[in-house]
Amino acid sequence: MFTSSASSNEELVGSLERNGLVESQSLRDSFLKTDRALYNRTSQASSEVTSLKQLKVSENYEYGSYADAPQSIGHKATLSAPYVHASALQALSPKLGRGCKFLDVGCGSGICCGIVRRMVGASGKVVGIDVVRSLVDLSEQNLQGDGLDVNKGDGSILLEWKDGWKGCPEHGPYDAIHVGASCSSVPQDLVDQLAPGGLMTIPVGTRNKQFLTLVTKAPSGTSFSSTKVRTDPVRFVPLVDTSFVDYDRRYKKGWAYGKKPNDFLVDCANNKEFQLEGRTSALSLGEGQGRNVIYLADSLRYETCVAVDSSAVGLEKTNTFASHKDVSNRIKTLKADLTESLPTTLSPTSFDLVISFFLAIPSTKRRSLNKCVASLLNSGGLYIVECFSPEQDEINKKNGTRNGPRDLDLLVSAEDLAKDFDGEDVDIVMAEEIVRDLFEGSFHRMKEAAVTRFVCRKRGKTAWTDFGSYVESLGEPMKGGGNNADFEAMLEAALAAEEAAAKVAAPAPAFPPPLAKTSDDSFVSWVDSIFDEKLVPTTTDSGGVLPTSTDAYLNSASEILRISLEHARTMRTCPYCWFRECKCDSLSCLSGHSTTASDDPKVRVVLLIHPTEFLRGSSTCKLVRDSESVRFEHLVLGMEGTRERLDELAVSPPSSTYILYPSEDSVTTKMVVEATDPPHAAGHVPGAYMNTTIIVPDGSWKMTQKILSETALLRVNAKTLKIDENVVSGHTSSLIEALNTTSGGGRLSTAEAVAFCLKGLGFVDDANDIFGSVDRLSAIFKERKAAVGDEGASGVETDEKLLKGLQDVASKLSASDVPAGLRWCSVCGAAMASAKRMHMHLCGKRHLHCVLSAAKDDNAETTLGAEDIFAKYSMEKVAEGNVWIDPPDVALAKLFE
Repeated sequence: MFTSSASSNEELVGSLERNGLVESQSLRDSFLKTDRALYNRTSQASSEVTSLKQLKVSENYEYGSYADAPQSIGHKATLSAPYVHASALQALSPKLGRGCKFLDVGCGSGICCGIVRRMVGASGKVVGIDVVRSLVDLSEQNLQGDGLDVNKGDGSILLEWKDGWKGCPEHGPYDAIHVGASCSSVPQDLVDQLAPGGLMTIPVGTRNKQFLTLVTKAPSGTSFSSTKVRTDPVRFVPLVDTSFVDYDRRYKKGWAYGKKPNDFLVDCANNKEFQLEGRTSALSLGEGQGRNVIYLADSLRYETCVAVDSSAVGLEKTNTFASHKDVSNRIKTLKADLTESLPTTLSPTSFDLVISFFLAIPSTKRRSLNKCVASLLNSGGLYIVECFSPEQDEINKKNGTRNGPRDLDLLVSAEDLAKDFDGEDVDIVMAEEIVRDLFEGSFHRMKEAAVTRFVCRKRGKTAWTDFGSYVESLGEPMKGGGNNADFEAMLEAALAAEEAAAKVAAPAPAFPPPLAKTSDDSFVSWVDSIFDEKLVPTTTDSGGVLPTSTDAYLNSASEILRISLEHARTMRTCPYCWFRECKCDSLSCLSGHSTTASDDPKVRVVLLIHPTEFLRGSSTCKLVRDSESVRFEHLVLGMEGTRERLDELAVSPPSSTYILYPSEDSVTTKMVVEATDPPHAAGHVPGAYMNTTIIVPDGSWKMTQKILSETALLRVNAKTLKIDENVVSGHTSSLIEALNTTSGGGRLSTAEAVAFCLKGLGFVDDANDIFGSVDRLSAIFKERKAAVGDEGASGVETDEKLLKGLQDVASKLSASDVPAGLRWCSVCGAAMASAKRMHMHLCGKRHLHCVLSAAKDDNAETTLGAEDIFAKYSMEKVAEGNVWIDPPDVALAKLFE
């Protein structure tokens, strides 16, 4: 080292020549034409250099760029000492004549490519590769600065971002290969890319001590020999093997790709075409830490899930995760290197489902593995794959990123996967390439991820009972016409929720027996009739179905209601108050006192409920009571008897039937009174001459509109009725306020809307009775919220950075991540009317404040990141047995909006 140092490029070449390091005239001339100073700069500094004189200044060595010593070029790489380059290229010079092909592995600064380009001439070919993209860019910049063409076709230097261990076979074979990074042994892939008789120089040895070695490939091309170029040791940075990832180290701490299943797997589970539910066995290739097999075993109830991975640490975490989810008996783990072959010890030996997500193995190994998968699938079995596509390389170039495999051989197109199954007994169901957000744990964090999605199905009749068979078994109510796809999705979600509830429900007595209620209580009688299955036949003709309805839910109302009620039984819920711990005694309307109901009421209130909101809608029903003046009816759209009753209402005089729904043409209660009552006289009782029916669509604003569209089909002849706007704006709902603090102003629950309507018609006592029931229900909710703590988390010092992190994590939450049927948040006590609203709530700032507060109580904010805090103190907590299916009516409508 330093023996050939000089103050100029000419002096440097002369020193190398005098020391016997440069003997070839061609090499000498090329060294003279390739000024080392042009290559002795980092990518950061290069744009600031304006003259060659500046480049000759070095703080490290006396002679600057011309010191016979290595120079840093950034990215933990160096520009090797001149004597090393001279020694290597002199050894290769017999194969660097005009027209020869040369590969520089670890091109770094690009200087070797520049020297050799001048040796082989325009008729030769020079290829440079590096595993660090920024160094590829630096090489290009330096070579162009030296007046050489790069990536411009024939005669120019070709630079590519590649794994040095794999070389660049597509442009080989090469007469000479220069490797500028150390290896413990000679890479066979590089030897294979040498032409017969070709030469390669490479530093071989331990991490701290190597010897510059000359590899000579035999003329036959079947063997090679190696000798030391120099007897003194050298020290190079190691040749990075991008195909090797230390997954044990990656999986040791935290959850590298998160605990949630892969998004594409969830999408497939929600796609009825794939029918993932109902299968029994699954094999996951490259499972990692268990997130996907746990999902299959826990959420889709697979009986056997085999996780194969090369990481013992990852499989250990899979077993721990399975134990936490109580599915250990469904999970098997198997350590195996999938780049070799599938293990022969698989049990079972065939599967209904095989999955592979972001498994990166060489193309030859991948093709062999996929052939094996085809033989493992049962008839009708699916193989689901998501991996990085070739477009990821272009995205990385565009954005300057390093996402996905660096080895282009590990990027797989949809066409590649389809070809893997040529000649196999499978049908390609999906083969597409898309760009999507990919946020999984700490290692998949990319806004633009180019992925290939692939699904194939083994030909033959399925061996399991699929969902379609289950649907057929439900009988005629499922076949009432229209498209049942939405209903199938709902039904599957309900069944999944029922199973989830069954797992967490504590042992309890049989379903609560009917309370001692009076027989003239219309709500209790109605509920009893449903639970006695007098109203809900499991197999009947379609007499209760609206024949012209396009709503698949209405065409299957009987089955929806049956499942809802069975779910309530599973949850050990009281059939009257809809609380797990019966609250009937706290609600005077259910406490057993008797009222006298008239056969000729002044007002009939018909509560019209959509079947998908039965539990919430019936909760409104329990807050109202018959009296001498008011009679309540409870109807479920699509149910037996509902159509006949609405037909009766359709022929009622227009002046006596109203639908409670605000519109521009709506009448007020004052106008109804004036139209039905004669001028008031002494002793006149308000409403004495009234004979009015009010239909009340019960549900969310969107569902109310659906109900109205169905009643229009039935030709119900009615005007719309609204409550005075001043009354609404001046009211604060105690129920809404109890569920969501500060949200009750100017809003009404359905029960309160009915109460105000009756009050406006003159039936004040009936209205006050409803208001009282609402207040008692509100008190119950307030008690329940108090049990989980202060929802506002006031007084907690907010860590804005961590809160921002939680918001970023929550923004990735999808609706499918919300536990089925969740309507009440056990973290902050908020209740929501629908799954969509609950999803929005869990992503909201108020909820995240409470999550952060809970983490601070455990001092977890100092040890956990935002993703782990959100998982532990938000999603895990709300899923721990706190699944409230449709609690009392919180599907609220702003009557004037």
